[in-house]
Amino acid sequence: MSNGISTSQAGDFHNTFQLRQREIVDLLESSGAASRLPDISRLITRLRGDVEGSTGWLPKYDRARYERRLSDLEMRLAHLRAKERPKAKFGFKARPKPIPSTSDPTIPGQGVCDAMSGPSSSSSVIISTSGSNPKGIHRDPSSSYSSNTAMSTEAFAKTTAPRAPSSSHTIASLSYTLVHPPPNVVGSYTLSLASLSHSIIDLRSRPSTEEPTSPTSPPPPPPPPPPPTLSSSSDTSPSFPQKAAADTTLTSLHAQGLKRCVLVVPTMKGSAMFSDIEDCLIIVGAQQFRMHSSRNTTVLLHVGSLPVIEHSTSIQFGACPNELLPSPLPGYTSKHALVQDFDWVRGGQSPNWNILSPSESDRTQILILKLLSRLEDGGDVDVQQALDELLPSTTQIS
Repeated sequence: MSNGISTSQAGDFHNTFQLRQREIVDLLESSGAASRLPDISRLITRLRGDVEGSTGWLPKYDRARYERRLSDLEMRLAHLRAKERPKAKFGFKARPKPIPSTSDPTIPGQGVCDAMSGPSSSSSVIISTSGSNPKGIHRDPSSSYSSNTAMSTEAFAKTTAPRAPSSSHTIASLSYTLVHPPPNVVGSYTLSLASLSHSIIDLRSRPSTEEPTSPTSPPPPPPPPPPPTLSSSSDTSPSFPQKAAADTTLTSLHAQGLKRCVLVVPTMKGSAMFSDIEDCLIIVGAQQFRMHSSRNTTVLLHVGSLPVIEHSTSIQFGACPNELLPSPLPGYTSKHALVQDFDWVRGGQSPNWNILSPSESDRTQILILKLLSRLEDGGDVDVQQALDELLPSTTQIS
């Protein structure tokens, strides 16, 4: 075996991996698997540690194969956890009118947010609804979710989002729109994006809309006290707490099925995982970056570990704009230019990715900063026009 890798050493590791994998599968398929969840999790974590500790001498194609098998084990464990998790208890006060089912074909528009539980909930799902479109924009009928599909989306969030001690949320099946973070988030959270197309997705924390009072100006005279009444019940629209930027923190992200989107993600302490991404521009900061089964996409990245791509083509990488990085900066030097392609086992540069030229990087950064400035100023943004400006020349490898 080349590069000084011992064939017998790789074979011994393969045999050990197979035995431990078999042990985990047997536990997952046993009748008492529900009571052994902590043990199964520890075994998977230990096996992943063995693989990561062998990256210095394992061939790339072996590492990729072991990573896929570990991901399959983690997915099965997540499904088992979700199956055994007790049903959430609802503690809502009665609303004047319940939010209609997303399967109701009479509701115009899109972007209905369905909070799965109260303020202490662990997950929420934002999905589109079927019906007429006031702007006459075509949408794929498959983006409408029935109640059963909504539950599938919740399961997607629980099984694919990286595990973290925070709430988890999902935004799914939206198109031709401007997407913001879930408005009912408090504290740190993880997020899953699924089946979004032709949209601008700005996941930066939105500042509080409450206007501060000037300390030098005297307070205005109080208005006459209104007659005592109960809180109004005429407003039938759902209301959610709006938190200031300091109150919410996105810690990790999983995105799947994005088509022709611009995605802006604040710098996160966790991981950014992407799959089935096509014709997109992604601006993201994370400790770990992985991309699978994607093509024709530009990534402006600030990352602490070596970024990984697999089964992907025509991916361009560049530096994340300094204006979008936190202050102080993360305690690492970005490794966005040191991409590992698990499908390229030969020496030399992989043909599946490249680094943006300085001129193209500058052009892209200027355009994205102008767009974000318009968003922050509250101005109207033509989503389709913004996508046309940003995507055509930035998602093709020369």
